Amino acid sequence: MIRLCFLMLIFMILTRFLLIGFILLSFYIKKGLSHMDEKSWDLYFQSITNQGYFFRFFLIAVITSMIISCISYFVFTALNISQAFSISIILFILNMLFLYVDMRKNKDVLIHKIERIRMVSE
Repeated sequence: MIRLCFLMLIFMILTRFLLIGFILLSFYIKKGLSHMDEKSWDLYFQSITNQGYFFRFFLIAVITSMIISCISYFVFTALNISQAFSISIILFILNMLFLYVDMRKNKDVLIHKIERIRMVSE
């Protein structure tokens, strides 16, 4: 039981790190596909609403959590942990729950940072 809790904690931390990497990767892909320069980035950040920022972030977070949950299933199976699939689903739900709570708790701070990005790009 302790081993399972420890593994789930590791996967939840790994999800946060991978989420940061995927966010940076999304900017890199956007730059490559759209040939973004400084003015294009300014226009891009100006055109997105607060809901747009939250939607993009949440979409990347869901994809990241799904990937980590799939990886965790194979790790749990390799370690002969019973109910590996169910535990992986629980891990996904916990990741989404913690993300939701963090976003609700820090919503004002996030909105303030988004507004600062918009002011800098003006």
